Amino acid sequence: MSSQSSRLQSVPEFIETTPTESLQSRTDSLASFGSLGPPDLVHLNKIHLKSQLRQGSYHFVSGVDASSSASIAAYMNLLTYDLGRSEGWFSGGKQTWKIESGTYCCYNAFSRVDLRVDVRIPGSVESYAVDSRGQKLEATADLWTEAYLCGVIRALLYSDEEAYKIVGYRKLNPVDGIEAEQKFLDVAEKLFFKAWTLGSEPEVQIANSITNYLVSALLKYGEMSGQYSSLVNLFEKLRTRDPEVAALLAKTYIDMDEEVRAIKLLHETMQQLPNSHQLLNVQAQFLVKKDRRDLALLCAKRAVNNAPSEFTTWARLTEIYISLGDYESALLTLNSCPMFTYHERDAHRMPPPARQHMPVPSETLLDELAERDPKANEVADAALLRLPAPGLRGTFMGAYGLLTKLVGKIGWDELLRTRSTVFVMEEEYRHQKEEPAPGDSGVGEGEGEGVGEGVENGEEGGFVPGIPTINIHEPTDGEATPENGEVAEESGKDKKLKKSPFQHKRLCERWLDNLFMVLYEDLRVYTIWRAEITHFRQQQLTYRKTAAEWEILGDLAARLQHRPESVEAYQKCLETKYSPKAWRALLQWQLERGEWNRAVVSVMKLAVWSARWYTEFSPDLIRAFRLIVAAEGATKVNSVLSAMNLPKDIRTFLNNCDLSRQYKSVGHDM
Repeated sequence: MSSQSSRLQSVPEFIETTPTESLQSRTDSLASFGSLGPPDLVHLNKIHLKSQLRQGSYHFVSGVDASSSASIAAYMNLLTYDLGRSEGWFSGGKQTWKIESGTYCCYNAFSRVDLRVDVRIPGSVESYAVDSRGQKLEATADLWTEAYLCGVIRALLYSDEEAYKIVGYRKLNPVDGIEAEQKFLDVAEKLFFKAWTLGSEPEVQIANSITNYLVSALLKYGEMSGQYSSLVNLFEKLRTRDPEVAALLAKTYIDMDEEVRAIKLLHETMQQLPNSHQLLNVQAQFLVKKDRRDLALLCAKRAVNNAPSEFTTWARLTEIYISLGDYESALLTLNSCPMFTYHERDAHRMPPPARQHMPVPSETLLDELAERDPKANEVADAALLRLPAPGLRGTFMGAYGLLTKLVGKIGWDELLRTRSTVFVMEEEYRHQKEEPAPGDSGVGEGEGEGVGEGVENGEEGGFVPGIPTINIHEPTDGEATPENGEVAEESGKDKKLKKSPFQHKRLCERWLDNLFMVLYEDLRVYTIWRAEITHFRQQQLTYRKTAAEWEILGDLAARLQHRPESVEAYQKCLETKYSPKAWRALLQWQLERGEWNRAVVSVMKLAVWSARWYTEFSPDLIRAFRLIVAAEGATKVNSVLSAMNLPKDIRTFLNNCDLSRQYKSVGHDM
């Protein structure tokens, strides 16, 4: 009897080589989880009723209600019906396979324990906790409350994160209606001031009650659902315990177009907390939006002075300098940004499975995902694959985004000139070492490590005068930039250069030198690409690239702030290959430009990909659907979708995206 008949119909599965090896692997990994933890793990034991052959399998999931053992047992029970519908459940009218038992694992990032539920079907349910040493603990009510909130946060933050790729990961909606929303917000209120222990996004060095993963999830939920009034009620309650929560409340007011209330709140709270960089950041962001960058500059400077170790404050100040046209100050401020080592999301390695089963919910999905021209997706050119920018993460990616904004304003040549004006260049440094000023020994050995080594020969990749050859890497903790107490405060290196002929210049940080090289490579490839396109058009020839190359070029143009060229490349990619990345980029472009009919098509195309890979929850698609419905009305949108004659799986996904009826949001009655 083939074990293929034990497959679940619509759930991914990894078949274990050794029984329960996935559970043991998770237990061994518990001590390595540093923040939110990985998605929930579901382990199943199946038995063949005739031969008594047993089989262990597992999959990952997020969005399941993990507030109690009963809610988890309900999910496990649903899996028995999924197996029941699968091919091979009946053989000659007799049941052949069944799920005998299973274990559900949900990581509690507050208490650093794994909540587990052992379910026997039919039969008993046992719950317990496992700590980092593998010891069993009692699963208390408080542990369940914390585990539930962690599960919701992971679902909201992980579901659309492209860099967090896990095969066999099923994504469900943790907040699928008014009742679920109320439960989420009630628990969030209860644990709000403990949430700093969860950690924060990589751009934040020190998590606190205002910047942490729970706050990120709450803001993500508001953006997704448009339920800003619910967040206002929550933040109003929390503000009575911590006035600085007013920063979150003001941001929510701005998002819901209650700007007058936001300004009054900020003014009132700043009287109590004049040095809150959180409040100053919100003010600066609002003033930039209102084109009062002169006032925004004052707020941004104060924010930096009050939080000199945070990347976000320096980044905001850099952005404002760029918008004001003060490019030298922008480059100096960027150079002062504190950089943090990037830590990947928590995950654990599983032993290689004996087999894996990735069922397709509907055969029609394969037709939609099929490449139109299989030959068009050949391997991309090595020069495109070698570009280092896609490997940037965290603060380094944020800093690179600011550098591309700067070069977009003034061009590469002017950027190099500005760089040589504010930073000590290699030739100056060497000249100073060879010919020290009278009475001054110049810069000592080892003081110029930020300048780097010069390029001796012009290698492939291009020689850029004054730019060193540098290995692209993120510094370790020991290489992090020094904290700056004031905006104008100088580092120790700068003070030692005071007596040199270039006393008003500073040393460029090594990481920024690295980013200049990354930017040069991006610009070089982009310039060649655009020159080739111009040449081919003049010669009335067809310019050909593989789908993979068009996708990389789309990413490249997007990084360099060339949106129309980026959209053009993504569209070329989609002519020959289905690409979720390209569809996501086009959807964002269409939403910004109000191209609602095209946006509906993009949402549908992304729904196809989601349905194929077991994603029933995507905050970005729910948000997009909400904006389309608000602009066009639910009746018109549903009519357009009905005319497309979509497969059942896609229609179900899109119906789940439409929360406007439950929330009675704008457009639901149109």
